[in-house]
Amino acid sequence: ALEALEKFQKELEPQVKLLQEKAAEEAKKLSEMTKEVYEKEVVPKLEAAKHEVTTVYWPKTVETAKKWKEMSDEQISICMPKVQDWFLMMAHKICLPIAPDLVKYKGMEKDYPSAEGA
Repeated sequence: ALEALEKFQKELEPQVKLLQEKAAEEAKKLSEMTKEVYEKEVVPKLEAAKHEVTTVYWPKTVETAKKWKEMSDEQISICMPKVQDWFLMMAHKICLPIAPDLVKYKGMEKDYPSAEGA
């Protein structure tokens, strides 16, 4: 199981790098945005993403983690592509709309402490 996870982590690295670059581009666009546009267009998306993550995805993650304890290496390797897709989707949902300068701009540090050092 550990080997499968390490392999999975290596496969994810280039995609994570790509996401970081996209997030930086988004941050640049958003830093040039006016407060009015930000509040009208970005805030609702942030709220929706936050709601979806806390109510839908987090409970699923906890549930899945419990199941993984009982799985064989073979079962884990079959699940890996699904998990990878899921992580990438989550990264898109969470990382892209929540760039650090954006978080500071709206004073949301308390809601997204992990975005501080991103």
